[in-house]
Amino acid sequence: MAHDLAQQVQRRATRMHEMVERQGVEVSKLVRLNSGDAYMEARRRCLKCNATQECLLWLNANPPVQVSPDFCPNLELFNSCRGR
Repeated sequence: MAHDLAQQVQRRATRMHEMVERQGVEVSKLVRLNSGDAYMEARRRCLKCNATQECLLWLNANPPVQVSPDFCPNLELFNSCRGR
């Protein structure tokens, strides 16, 4: 059971990084924001997110979806950290 939980956490962490990449988030900006607290909060939100199916569909769409992922609990934070 602990192995299953570890796999679930790893999958969600991977999805968060895929979302960060797709959203054009400047990672260095995200990890520095609020002395790293914003990044940790984003991880926590992702781990507790109930929109797993929507997230997977959005990330795996081919061609990529051009609509903003409004289901994402980190969308506002990610938007504030986009590269300019």
